[in-house]
Amino acid sequence: MTAARSIGRRLPAAASLLLLAACSATPASSPSPAGPPSGDDDVAACTDAGDVWLVVAAEDGTRLADQCVGTPATGTAALDAAGLDVARDASGFICAVGGEPAQCPAAFDGRFWQYYTATPGGEWAFATAGSDEAVPAPGTIEGWCYGSACTPPEIADVTAPPPRADEVGAARPGRELHPGAWWAWAAGAAAAVSLTTHALLAALVAAAAGAVALRRRPADGARRTWWLYVSLGAAIVVVRLVLQAVLGVNRAGTVLFTLPRVPLPTWAAGIRLGGPVTVDGMALALGDGLRLAVIVMCVGAAAVLASPRRALRALPAALGEATTAMAIALTVAPQLLDSAARVRRARRLRGSTPGRARLLRSLVLPVLGDAIDRSVSIAAAMEARGYGATLDARRVPAATAGLTAAALGLLGFGAVAVLGLPGAGAAGTACLVAGGVCSAAAMTLARRRLAVTRYRPTPWTRRESAVAASGTATFAVAAWALATDPAVMRPTSPALWPAPTPAMLAVPLLVACALAWTAAPAQEAR
Repeated sequence: MTAARSIGRRLPAAASLLLLAACSATPASSPSPAGPPSGDDDVAACTDAGDVWLVVAAEDGTRLADQCVGTPATGTAALDAAGLDVARDASGFICAVGGEPAQCPAAFDGRFWQYYTATPGGEWAFATAGSDEAVPAPGTIEGWCYGSACTPPEIADVTAPPPRADEVGAARPGRELHPGAWWAWAAGAAAAVSLTTHALLAALVAAAAGAVALRRRPADGARRTWWLYVSLGAAIVVVRLVLQAVLGVNRAGTVLFTLPRVPLPTWAAGIRLGGPVTVDGMALALGDGLRLAVIVMCVGAAAVLASPRRALRALPAALGEATTAMAIALTVAPQLLDSAARVRRARRLRGSTPGRARLLRSLVLPVLGDAIDRSVSIAAAMEARGYGATLDARRVPAATAGLTAAALGLLGFGAVAVLGLPGAGAAGTACLVAGGVCSAAAMTLARRRLAVTRYRPTPWTRRESAVAASGTATFAVAAWALATDPAVMRPTSPALWPAPTPAMLAVPLLVACALAWTAAPAQEAR
């Protein structure tokens, strides 16, 4: 009994000692909780002595390291000096530091360890070299943080740099919108113009699209690109009017002037060259030409507002090969303008003044060659970076190929039915919807074979939704105006210039609404 009582009296004391030991022990694999920030005096003492200070922050702000690490040979050696274990993925990139995250992600989800450097009193700057090659300068500060868009915590008066325009979640005035929003806006405006031959409505839509393109263009060089599309639209109108005057079929109404008739052989009896040129015929030609010209200008506005590089980044990964071809097509026109300007400037500097014929011949080939070379370089850069690369070399599965073929067929027939077959609007719309479903399914299956990731993807916010909705509303209002008053949207006697209805006037206003949902670009914001 005495021994039992002695053991009973000693058990609580032993249990207390064991509990105290357990509480004071810290697992080696777990990060330490967030402690108080380091004092500026400590950081200054470290950097003034020529040593390097290291701060490492997890995604939730927990400081895994905040200490002086001496003079490490590399950025990775600084992590080792702080006692932080480093894990790497199959490609050799650092994916975990100090057990954060617990396991390396199986697939890239946008979050990664970001490596920064700074000097006391300066700003964090993203390291220009990897931590295995970077050599920390004496008296500097090394910083690490984990996330999709982050900067290390502020210490020793080191502050975060201003957010970049392409930074995820950078909701500040002047941030460029998602390219898909601008293309949806432009598609709605172009579709609305395709429903009318009223020249005044087409001109108002062109003016609204031009105002948005010039006020919200992301770069100064985009102004020249916009006026290139305007010149192309003007050429379309002029060609349409000339064709109507020379070959036009509609020659009824008030005669403006008469062109000499050119006799043709009997096998061309249905073609008339020359003859009377009427007001109604030219007005109809003007409406048709303006409609096509404004559609081209709407596409040009989207090309100006959504730079080809950012637009290609936003396309689905399953369209890798098509995107490479589009990279060449979309960049040829801007490259032509830049190449022409550089060639003219070089010729002026050389003092060369050849004749007009020689000047044209000496300009065309260099300009075309340089523009195509630069466009092909963009495509080659995309190919070299593995854009659209597959996880395996096997051929495309039959299901993906079948869905793609079905989507192309349904979309093509639906477009023809809606635009050109009388009474087939419902069937055409159904085909368009079915084609969209098949294309989405095909891209979903194709995406599984791709090894494509995106660095800092462009966010889709409420502003993008508002701009895209304005394009949809533009088309909806135009379709409603056509259904309620087709004689005004498509006048049979355009020379009378029927007065536009309120619904028609709302179409260009909706196009211009994009100015209200967006802000001026960063370089133009005051």
